[in-house]
Amino acid sequence: MRVLVIQRLISICALWGLGFFTVAAYATDVSDAYDGVVGSVVMIKTEEHKKQFSKFGIVEKKMNELGSGVLIDQKGLVLTASHIVNIADKIEVEFSSGEKTSANVISSSYLADVALIQLDSVPESAVVAKVGDSNKLRVGQEIFVVGAPYGLGYSLSVGNVSGRRVYDDLISMEFIQTDAAINSGNSGGPMFNTSGELVGIVSHIRSRSGGNEGLGFVASIDMIQDLILNQPNSWIGADIIPIKGELARALNVPHRQGLLVQRVAKGSPAEQLGLQAGILPVKIPGAADIFIGGDVIVQVGPYPIHVSKDGFLNVRQYLSNRSEPLQLTVWRGGEWVTLYGADQ
Repeated sequence: MRVLVIQRLISICALWGLGFFTVAAYATDVSDAYDGVVGSVVMIKTEEHKKQFSKFGIVEKKMNELGSGVLIDQKGLVLTASHIVNIADKIEVEFSSGEKTSANVISSSYLADVALIQLDSVPESAVVAKVGDSNKLRVGQEIFVVGAPYGLGYSLSVGNVSGRRVYDDLISMEFIQTDAAINSGNSGGPMFNTSGELVGIVSHIRSRSGGNEGLGFVASIDMIQDLILNQPNSWIGADIIPIKGELARALNVPHRQGLLVQRVAKGSPAEQLGLQAGILPVKIPGAADIFIGGDVIVQVGPYPIHVSKDGFLNVRQYLSNRSEPLQLTVWRGGEWVTLYGADQ
């Protein structure tokens, strides 16, 4: 009997050992891939002004944001998340070598949460990331993310592709779901496959705690190619919210559809146009807080705003292909106002 028990223990230990070594055999060492790409990853620090409630009423405060990005061109083009830079008054970029430079936004898609910024200078030690093909990603495939979670620069987290999420709303969007650890500061950072190819840009997480819970979402590089790289969206430097129906009626917008301006970046084309930001924060049940009292854009060039896929496509094509100065029609204080931009 004792011999039988010992034999069973030996068998269990052998099986456990076999399982252990099998799992270990499947784990991928990405240290070489990390070494090859870390020179392309940047930390992005921004400065912007936001209106907030205080005991003195509504005040404007200077806020600093932190995100990540990745260099995709030796001339200084960096991909990042739109929510990091879209209305920034000032952008500073730091490479892993410690070298710093300033940057400006040149293209942004706030719906897909991706943006392209241009660096003022590129360090000689900088590495250009190799753009991969996110269509080849398979659920279960291993990937890794590099960024600055909570300001801890150039941190690596490894995970798997958990799913692909396609949304066909005002624009067609695709996000790669991953269980790789993503936290505040990772936004805008790159996701690589194990060959070190760029396959996505970190967008957001879904979390009840505010930290990583294994539900990260990354804008696919193929979507970014279509929206930002192949046909760049013009950046105007304004945070806007599409409105229609009851909200449009509540704001007394005659057109019943439009883009409610929330914030305007200092020195941006929007500020140069004279676009006015919202001034009064309000809470709407079941929705995020918004600012009212600013302009409502009701027409861009010859195209009235229609909160639909075709409507947004018309505006996007106009902004990307126009040869004349930008023209916006806004609803401001109960009147139609036309704003004209400078010559191209």
